[in-house]
Amino acid sequence: MESMNLELVIDSAKDLKEVGRIYKTRVYAKLEFGNIRRETLPDDRGKTNPTWKYPTSFIVRNEEVADDKTTVTIKLYGKRPLFKDKYLGKVPVSLKDIYRKGNRPGTKILSYKVKDGQGFLTISYEFIGCQTKGTGADDYLPSWVCPLCGACFQVIKCFFC
Repeated sequence: MESMNLELVIDSAKDLKEVGRIYKTRVYAKLEFGNIRRETLPDDRGKTNPTWKYPTSFIVRNEEVADDKTTVTIKLYGKRPLFKDKYLGKVPVSLKDIYRKGNRPGTKILSYKVKDGQGFLTISYEFIGCQTKGTGADDYLPSWVCPLCGACFQVIKCFFC
């Protein structure tokens, strides 16, 4: 089974809904991908325009990238000192979509409209190499693998997809 590393950075958000009038808005993000759960620290300075620059990475199987339904979901919350944190919206990021938009080497930046709320979320990402099951250091292959056709290329576009 072949896989690749997805390096994802939750950069920032802008024009989010104000959480409270009495206290300063402190927004944080929760990332969900399958069984993986990650959370940023609340931004203390940005109020409704938070900046996190939160890096995370995980291994994704080629079958997951080829599937339309596989998403990384980023939910935004406003931290409230006396009450339950306020849900501000979510951004479902389709792995297939971001792979098709940025399947060449290098970091890509995308901005998404927040669903169930207002504002925009900016992420940056990069798919790195392919990895096959094994235990040795040679198991990591630095070439790029197309999850749709399974062919390895260095920088050229896949002609089979």
